[in-house]
Amino acid sequence: MMSTPEDQSCGICGRPLNVEVDPLSGDCGGDCWGCIGLIEAQMGGDPEENISIGSVATEVDWGWRESGGSPKSQRFFLENPEIGKTPVS
Repeated sequence: MMSTPEDQSCGICGRPLNVEVDPLSGDCGGDCWGCIGLIEAQMGGDPEENISIGSVATEVDWGWRESGGSPKSQRFFLENPEIGKTPVS
């Protein structure tokens, strides 16, 4: 049986991928942005070269992630769909 995009989930945490109201569910090669962004940010380095550091920090400010950078649950976004919208600067 072929899998469909609706059947795909993160290989790291199991989060369903590409869920419209969940900005951290983006498909990064079979893993969600929630996991990949955190892993890349934790690698550290120069923020000019590792843009995930700034992205994760911004997502913490937006309320998408916990203070340590861990992604909030998909249930959080499903119950609060207005939170997952990218704030306008």
